[in-house]
Amino acid sequence: MDILIIDDEPLVAKTLARLLRPHTVQILPSASEALETVCSGRFDLIFCDLMMPELNGRELYSMACQRSPELADQFIFITGGAFSHESETFLGQSSVRVLYKPFDRGALRDILQAAETTDTAVSS
Repeated sequence: MDILIIDDEPLVAKTLARLLRPHTVQILPSASEALETVCSGRFDLIFCDLMMPELNGRELYSMACQRSPELADQFIFITGGAFSHESETFLGQSSVRVLYKPFDRGALRDILQAAETTDTAVSS
C-alpha cells in the first residue's frame, strides 16, 4: 500500500511512518506542498494533520476533493484533539476518518485493514 503523510511536525510524521511499516510511505511537511502530490492519485491512504500553518488539512482536503472527488475516501485526519470551531464543525458534518495523537495501534490497524479490504474489493 502507498501512503502519504502530511504533517508539519517531523517527529509525529516519522513516528506514524514507523507504525505503518512495511507499507511504502512518503512524508511531506506542509499542505501547501502536498496538493499536487495528493492529486496525483497514486496513494491508497493520505494521513493529513488537521491543524497546520498556512494551509490547514481541512482546506487541503476541500481543494483536493474539488479536483478529484474520489480522494475523499483516502483521507484520514490526524489530530491531537485541539480544534478550531471550523474544524470541529467540519469533522462533525463529514464522514472523514480521524486518527488521534498519541496514535492508537488498534485504531491504525483498523484503518489499514479497511483500506486493504476496499482495495481487494475494487481489484476483484
